Amino acid sequence: MQEQRIIQRPEWGASHDDGFGPRPVGDLEVYVHHSVTIAPDLLPPFDDDYAAIRRLEEIGESRFGRGISYHFPITPAGLIFEGVTVDRVGSAIANYNTPSANIVWVGNYDVNDPPLPMLQATDWLLHHGAGKWWREPLITGGHRDAPGAQTACPGRFAYNVLDVLNAGAFHAEGAPVVVDNPVPPPIVPTVPDQLALDGRWG
Repeated sequence: MQEQRIIQRPEWGASHDDGFGPRPVGDLEVYVHHSVTIAPDLLPPFDDDYAAIRRLEEIGESRFGRGISYHFPITPAGLIFEGVTVDRVGSAIANYNTPSANIVWVGNYDVNDPPLPMLQATDWLLHHGAGKWWREPLITGGHRDAPGAQTACPGRFAYNVLDVLNAGAFHAEGAPVVVDNPVPPPIVPTVPDQLALDGRWG
């Protein structure tokens, strides 16, 4: 077991660009999204969590370029991943990416309730970034609340819990959120390594 932390881009195997360039932080607005992709389960060894984040990166790259669209993907088991580095511009909200930090809950929360570990991890992240990336440990809103947005994201069940989250219902005062130690991302052989395995190199 280990205390909550943010799993960095190299750890999950980011392979595309890190967003669209630098931007100032400290006064960011924070929006919640849902991925509407298949949600990993809540059980170790969490290799499906890592695969889910790489899938989000491929989706972002194919739709907008410059890699994953969101700053902080969070899986049902409560694992927090670094998507686009928080001091860089992502592609989560049309025409509103420079002032916003974007959390995406992996799964479809128009049909499912967000699991408790995900909500606790989100609360931890909000407090971790307060005074550093955003002013207060609060969600500004769901994606649907962003200026100019025309979407039902983050889904009705996720949206219904945002005020409860802001009220501190999932805050573990005086105790760290604890998650199981996730497995490292799988090692993808380089071309020479793969050729060697196939008997076609060296």
